[in-house]
Amino acid sequence: MRWGVLAMGILSENAFTDSAARKLNRHWKSHGLRIAPGGSQKSVRKFESRYSVILPKDLREYFLTLDGMIDQLGSECDREGFGFYSLSRVKNICEEYASLKMKRPILPTISNPENYFVFVDYLQWCWAYAIRLSNNLSESNEVIHVGTVEPKVIAQSFSEFVDLYLKDARDLYPG
Repeated sequence: MRWGVLAMGILSENAFTDSAARKLNRHWKSHGLRIAPGGSQKSVRKFESRYSVILPKDLREYFLTLDGMIDQLGSECDREGFGFYSLSRVKNICEEYASLKMKRPILPTISNPENYFVFVDYLQWCWAYAIRLSNNLSESNEVIHVGTVEPKVIAQSFSEFVDLYLKDARDLYPG
């Protein structure tokens, strides 16, 4: 068992192992959001096979534990407007942009946009967030901001993105 220190010296078993999925689960439940039940290992393998990628451990756990937000009153988002996708809705940027109902969506100016997968949108696609995936777990899984003039790196991993989201950090917003 791993133990971590909480305030006033009290130990907690989960202090070192509090995953992004567990943090999101607690946060969304505390805000009364409906959470999709976790997906299956089979659906994860199917996604990985389709795109020839390997999901990093933190993102895999998220999709197996929560698998996104459930539509509430025509909206799959929290009070701030962030909508976390289920695995079945995640697409690479090229596919995501092709599916948008815009006249001429412009792909972000990044190399290999097919390696970035949209997993969260903001205010029903005013902009979105995409994570870099590959078939090599040693490569970075940076999260970028897409849908504005220039994409920008928001976080170096899904877990780091979740921590920024939970703090409603300024880095999540353009400008």
